[in-house]
Amino acid sequence: PYSWGDVGNWANGTVADGANNIATFTSTTPNSNTTGDISINMDAPHTLGGLFFDNQTTSTGWFIGGTNAIPLSNSAPGGPTITANSAAINSLISAPLAGSQGFTLNGPGPLYLTGDASSLTGGITVSGGTLSATQYSTTGGGNTNQPLGSNTITLKTGSTLQLGAAPPV
Repeated sequence: PYSWGDVGNWANGTVADGANNIATFTSTTPNSNTTGDISINMDAPHTLGGLFFDNQTTSTGWFIGGTNAIPLSNSAPGGPTITANSAAINSLISAPLAGSQGFTLNGPGPLYLTGDASSLTGGITVSGGTLSATQYSTTGGGNTNQPLGSNTITLKTGSTLQLGAAPPV
């Protein structure tokens, strides 16, 4: 997988990091390998204002994993956003989500959450597309992660919430 912190993986050599910053994943970021699904390891915690997943030229999907958290923080009205901008691709986040503002899911595409979001508060609004959340055992003892945390989920017209669906891995 690609490493989040490697500047060579980002357009213009700038790593997406910092409150209010949007990490953009398109057919040109990371800078190569647009023929298959792209896995990205969250090599350290990186605070973000949002994530934008898109690929209008291929069916390449985006998978962000690792044990380091993605704290969400955005001072813009509405707070942090995650946009799945294409219904033809899958976007999966298995890294933990954190922050006190929750997030809004935008776009027509699916977003799969399998990581722990027990440190994410503030609510989740699904304005478009499908939010799919699946719990997985984090230890052999049966403890499971909480991909939606204890957040209130708001579904807007035309959006969908799926619970327990197998992610596209």
